Amino acid sequence: MRHIFALLLVSLSLTGCTSYQWVKPGADLHQEDIAETQCKAQALRDLPPNTEITGKYTSFNKKYNTKNTSYSSSDTNESQRRILVKDCMYRNGWTQVETGN
Repeated sequence: MRHIFALLLVSLSLTGCTSYQWVKPGADLHQEDIAETQCKAQALRDLPPNTEITGKYTSFNKKYNTKNTSYSSSDTNESQRRILVKDCMYRNGWTQVETGN
């Protein structure tokens, strides 16, 4: 029963996915790609990646003298950079519309 409930939750979460596209009167998909790439490049120059690495000690086995540690990395500037890209696109006349996937 638990597996069915989990599967149902995953299915419901996937049906709510929405995607967006940049549009501009008179522009095509190629121009959209170029504009977005230029905005992403500018955002990277203005706010370069700031990689933060974290480690988590999970267990220690005295008998075998082993440790389990997991590491992860994240870019602390990523969300701010996405805002810069959106701002750049809007300033250049693009509008983001929902495509309804």
